Amino acid sequence: MKITGLELHVLLAPDYDPGACSSAQDDLVVEVRTDEGIVGVGETDTNPGSPGSASGPRGTHCMGRGLQEMLLGADPTQPEAVWEALYRGSKMTGRRGALICALGAIDTALWDIKAKARVCPSGDSSAATRGASPRTPPSCRPGGPPRTTATRSSPR
Repeated sequence: MKITGLELHVLLAPDYDPGACSSAQDDLVVEVRTDEGIVGVGETDTNPGSPGSASGPRGTHCMGRGLQEMLLGADPTQPEAVWEALYRGSKMTGRRGALICALGAIDTALWDIKAKARVCPSGDSSAATRGASPRTPPSCRPGGPPRTTATRSSPR
């Protein structure tokens, strides 16, 4: 599986107040697309226009590359390796503020892809393969499905 695209969606409340100190008025949603049709979603709560400037421009050397150019062709099922490559490749672009927020949103989208590729809607993708019987749907909860008991013992 390979990453084929990155889309940024700015969400802005129609009646936003530029004088307000509320970050609930805007958001940036990131979609990472793959060649297998899986779309991972992430988001960041920062000035929604700023991460776009960190992701789009092409770099001129190995430590000043744009996030999008580094993402294209990468394996989204290896989020740790992709994160490391993005972090190292953006050294000259900056590792604070908008860039690190964009990197966090992309990282969330990559984990979403990994979970979806393993039949989990979200959460701990490794739980889907642990201890589920054929009649029990896989659980994506950390630690597997919740334990149930027929009766509850009273406290002593």
